[in-house]
Amino acid sequence: MVRQSFRRFLTPEFRARYQLYLQTQSPEDDQQLRVLEDCFPDLTVEQYFRIFQILNNREHPRDIQNIPEPPQIQNVPQIRNQARNQPVQNRNLNQQRILRMAQQQPAAIFVDDPYHGDINPGTTDGAKLYLKATTAIKEDEKFDLNISTAQKFLDLMRRDSTNFGWGALIRAIPEADANTNKNLLKDHKVLTEEHMKRQAYKTWGNQAALLNTPVPDGYVLEDLDPANNQAHRPAFFRRVRSRMIAKRIMGHLKRPIWRF
Repeated sequence: MVRQSFRRFLTPEFRARYQLYLQTQSPEDDQQLRVLEDCFPDLTVEQYFRIFQILNNREHPRDIQNIPEPPQIQNVPQIRNQARNQPVQNRNLNQQRILRMAQQQPAAIFVDDPYHGDINPGTTDGAKLYLKATTAIKEDEKFDLNISTAQKFLDLMRRDSTNFGWGALIRAIPEADANTNKNLLKDHKVLTEEHMKRQAYKTWGNQAALLNTPVPDGYVLEDLDPANNQAHRPAFFRRVRSRMIAKRIMGHLKRPIWRF
């Protein structure tokens, strides 16, 4: 079937929304087939694969390797029969419902270094960045942290901070007057354990915590639902960054010691 025959399905508006869906959701290939089934329930399996190829500019692996289709699109004749009785208006509503996910996403943020943007290890690209930033240090390159190795440690942390975008969690630790920030790598002699506790509490215990919010003893981990609540996403990405930093720091040391 030629590309021309899909014009009535793949309108410019649909293509634009679908590309946004791909960029923001990073769906697996089979997930895309299910989305296409919901959007166009009266097509054949071959047509689903063809539309997938057009929208992704590549073939679906199942089509290339002749692997059986996912269960959701195996019973196409029955789907077509149901679709004949389905009003066109309802089919359009299916498209709008599926693609609404993309419209609800925040505007894209453009950065010249992927480590300066938000990292979601749940996506393929995010997982690659996360694993690279936390890769294990060779045993012969690890060392004990003491007075004689302190400068070496600081130099490594400055390098890692630049390479992996540690950003505000390291360089912008807020002070009580709300107008002053401290840099952990430069102001380590004046920063206290209380500074670190406030940072940790905002990251793990209370995303709404302000500069002077008391840090309770024995607080519990705050639940986040970034998939369904956009307001939780900044806190989620902050936690990801915090874990990346912690794993990298502790990976340099022969005998990591946690104080709290």
